[in-house]
Amino acid sequence: LYAFFFLLSLLSYLKYIPSQKQESTGHSSPITRHQWYSLCLLFFILSLMSKPMAVTLPFILIILDIYPLGRLDLKSAFASHHKVLIEKIPFLCLSLASSVITILAQKSGEAMASLEIHPLIERFLVGIRALCFYLIKMFRPIDLAPLYPYPAKVSFFTIEYTGSVILVLSITVFCIYSWKKQKIWPAAWAYYVVTLLPVLGIVMVGEQAAADRYTYLPSLGPFLLIGVGSAQLIEKSIHRKHNTIFRKLSAIILMTTILLLLSNFTIKQTRIWRDSMTLWNSELRIFPDSAYKAFCNRGKAFADSGNYQKAMEDYEKAIKLNPFRPWAYVNRGIINKKLGNYQKAIEDYNMAIMIMPKYKTAYITRGTVHEASGNYQQAIEDYDMAIKSDPKDADAYYNRGISYGSLGNYQQAITDFTTAIKLNPRYAIAYNNRGVFYSVSGNFRQSIEDFNSAIKLQPGYAEAYYNRGISYKNIGSHQKAIQDFTVTIQMNPQHAKAYNSRGNIYLKSGNYQNALKDFRTAARLGNKIAQDYLKSKEIGW
Repeated sequence: LYAFFFLLSLLSYLKYIPSQKQESTGHSSPITRHQWYSLCLLFFILSLMSKPMAVTLPFILIILDIYPLGRLDLKSAFASHHKVLIEKIPFLCLSLASSVITILAQKSGEAMASLEIHPLIERFLVGIRALCFYLIKMFRPIDLAPLYPYPAKVSFFTIEYTGSVILVLSITVFCIYSWKKQKIWPAAWAYYVVTLLPVLGIVMVGEQAAADRYTYLPSLGPFLLIGVGSAQLIEKSIHRKHNTIFRKLSAIILMTTILLLLSNFTIKQTRIWRDSMTLWNSELRIFPDSAYKAFCNRGKAFADSGNYQKAMEDYEKAIKLNPFRPWAYVNRGIINKKLGNYQKAIEDYNMAIMIMPKYKTAYITRGTVHEASGNYQQAIEDYDMAIKSDPKDADAYYNRGISYGSLGNYQQAITDFTTAIKLNPRYAIAYNNRGVFYSVSGNFRQSIEDFNSAIKLQPGYAEAYYNRGISYKNIGSHQKAIQDFTVTIQMNPQHAKAYNSRGNIYLKSGNYQNALKDFRTAARLGNKIAQDYLKSKEIGW
């Protein structure tokens, strides 16, 4: 989508230039130059909203101004071209704003790697290598991977990086020397490099060294050269009288062969995206010894399917590959918690926090283990650290609210749930739990409002109906309470508490037959209160 709007912006700009010339010569046009300029800016905004990678567009416009439009001359003084540059100011301001917002968002999401982990010189070498990598993949699209892992070791004194630097320098020098005769070469190379700049890893987001999707727009540069070169060859061949049929047939065979090969590659490539298992199995086939993230992601796929043993094996392989990254420890900790191995889970989270002291997810997940163990104060301390790391994390406030509530500090719990709701107005479970603590504090009317909000956000939320039924019961609205308990049972026929609570209302209203029926169902489902009541009346279930 971003490429679609990006190209529309470029086309609008190319229309804007002739319109400018037409207006200066007195010729009219259905769309004025200002309208084309506005469209160019609008499509740029839409492209930025689709993906921040569009920040390079102002610089591409400047490249177009140099060649082929000829509006800028590198040898001339700035003053002679100030109007051309001034018209780029809105674009540059939008690019700057988008870049700042993206960096801040990635920082808050813990996606940005620090310079301590990956130094600047290392990132520069990986970026140079990426320029060559993408060129190779364009012309040899074999072993395309969902994720190209960041190299474990980066050194200039290896053929991979030395060769990449030499190749990039050679292309750049060639383009400089060809500037006077063939400006298309340096223009295409500049376009290719500039459009890739945001994703070369100088500002590093994520753990990938490259990604095929980054080449949607950059590939236009090299393929433009191929297209122009092919057109020139065809044009020359037209003027030759000999072997015209042979040349046409050869061109058709060549194009058909390329099309069939690419179609075959496409069909094979789409198969790996069938599900998470096929995706990460393909990744591990290509990178068996360096796919840390692939092991983490396949482990999660195993965990989601309930295969915890296989998940643990993948997390351990990831840790063995790189024991200095925190994510596999956190994922293994989640499995250990699910298996009831709380101490092992805490040890995993401790390792993750030791590696990345500001890793809020590790603090939150360790907090949930402390909470499950009944160590509510320790859980609160972990949530405090998560909030300190990211004051806008709604989950941290929500979880801290649960722990405060478990300690009987209902007011502080309500305060935390309120903050979580402000940060995430669609947080249905936060409304539900705030409603519960309003209810236990005796504020039944307020609790009903919260349960209403939870149900509005999540109409199938059985527990919210049950809790609202309890509040209705406490204010004497027995009929509404029965309706809510009935809805709860319809949504969850195994909800023993709902049967027992509805049975109590039936009992108080004298509807003994329905009350007995509900108590027996609740007792069969394991509700201790219903079982004790029936035992006291010497009634079986």
